[in-house]
Amino acid sequence: MYGYTLPKLFYYCEIYNLSDLGAKEDSWIVDIALFGSFARDEQTVYSDIDIAIIKEKNFLKTKSSYNYFDTIGKIKSKIKNKFHRNIDVFDLDSSSTLKQSIEKELLYV
Repeated sequence: MYGYTLPKLFYYCEIYNLSDLGAKEDSWIVDIALFGSFARDEQTVYSDIDIAIIKEKNFLKTKSSYNYFDTIGKIKSKIKNKFHRNIDVFDLDSSSTLKQSIEKELLYV
């Protein structure tokens, strides 16, 4: 099915089920994607789950930084509780030097 192995498909589907977390709690999260070892299907028992988010364009005009970190914390907590793995969140609106390499492997949910 679309080249996904069973582990990748499982995590993709399960994270898809969680992808509306931000949208329901705060409408400023526009999209959520999986990247890293799980997106590449190279995860090990020690791998964390890497999630990328895209926020709405006018975020800084309408929301506080507290709201941002609170929602990110809720998303991390819910995904960690479901999969029992550490979670890293990358904001695709950042100007990080890692952004280009991350964008190449995004698996949108």
